[in-house]
Amino acid sequence: MFGDYKQDWIEQENRRQAESKVGWIYIGIDPTKSNCVKVGLTTGTLNTRASSSQNPDYDILIGYKVKDGISRFKIREIESSIIRMLDQHFTRIRHRSTGRLSEWFIADPEHVMFLVKELLVFQYWNEMYNFYCATRGEDIIYSWGNPAYLNDYDSPRYVASDVKNPPIDEACYQQGGCGDSCDCDLWG
Repeated sequence: MFGDYKQDWIEQENRRQAESKVGWIYIGIDPTKSNCVKVGLTTGTLNTRASSSQNPDYDILIGYKVKDGISRFKIREIESSIIRMLDQHFTRIRHRSTGRLSEWFIADPEHVMFLVKELLVFQYWNEMYNFYCATRGEDIIYSWGNPAYLNDYDSPRYVASDVKNPPIDEACYQQGGCGDSCDCDLWG
């Protein structure tokens, strides 16, 4: 008779988020400088930030997927919050020509990845494309990790997925989770 419009909306929204390729918070690196990282954002696709005319050695280390539909203003707020947090832990690099502070830090990339993910989980959970996996007991933010720098990871270029090992069970994508084998709250 009547379809379950709420269930239909949830499924449609989940599909829309899974297919979105726009909106990212990312960490960039210069692989020629082992302790040099950049934090940035794009309201477009991640490949738009994959190179730099100013630094030919620049590459993206990891990109964290922001939910589709989050405003440019909010994404900029997230980036600013990350930069303020990193300012408390690391030295920020100034532009040589102007002396202004840049988005680059002298920091260990793995430490920055940990701090950024923690901030996103605790302060911006509602804005990030994510889920909680009870089997692993952790919050997962869909991300793209660069296989050239992150071990045991392979993904199509700039496509958000669960970059943690082990990957989530395919059953997690089914309505209601995956039953006895996993308590992933993908639908909450």
